[in-house]
Amino acid sequence: EERLRLGDYTLTSITFKNPDGVFKEFNVGCNLNVASRGNTLTPDTYDQEIGLFGLGTEESPYLIARPHGLETIRERVNEGVSFENKYFRQVADIDMTAYYNKGFRSIAINPSYPFKGNYDGNGKEIQYCAIRRIMEHGESVDSGTAASGLFAYVSGASFKNVTMVNPDVMGGPLTGALIGGVLGVVGEESTPTLVENCRVMKTVSKAAEVYGSNFVGGLVGGVDVYASLIMKNCENVNLPVGNSPGGSFVG
Repeated sequence: EERLRLGDYTLTSITFKNPDGVFKEFNVGCNLNVASRGNTLTPDTYDQEIGLFGLGTEESPYLIARPHGLETIRERVNEGVSFENKYFRQVADIDMTAYYNKGFRSIAINPSYPFKGNYDGNGKEIQYCAIRRIMEHGESVDSGTAASGLFAYVSGASFKNVTMVNPDVMGGPLTGALIGGVLGVVGEESTPTLVENCRVMKTVSKAAEVYGSNFVGGLVGGVDVYASLIMKNCENVNLPVGNSPGGSFVG
């Protein structure tokens, strides 16, 4: 019943109780402008087909504020939406503790449908992101095991200003906290994938690491022979990176 001050606001999420009595939190990521004393609200455009606020343009990016927003990206990519030439901006810290035990399912798990969008972490954090292709060290994997990372496969994408705090990623070939594998197209000159001003860091004593078999890295696992990757001003702060016995290419 009280009036809001004039200005711009960001509504990050909404929480409600479902019919089973369980509280659910959903990504909103909506900018609101209060332009009059009568609390006139002007929200961002909502893309009903994608399920996110924003237009996906550089001027009006899709806004990500909660794990549900990342799930929405995953669902659309699974449906064949590559998000090529589309833009995302993270507008709040994202705590993924609720997914820690079983692990969060990676975005773009099918190499035939890699993520091709542009994700701006906006200086916000992604906390306790666990990706579990395996559950313990030494567990055997085969060469056909999918890549592991928040984004499993990307191609011609860009990531900037992303900070992942205490990620715990365990997989097989192509394992990284942010990106598992960077892909190109056979016979074509690939558009470089850009990773700029991104970091991974460990700040707690509990499990936080990147562990795989072949092609394992803190931020990015591996780059295929048809692709290219440009990294600028990126950093690993105390996050262990290792691989299984008999594995190779780790750093």
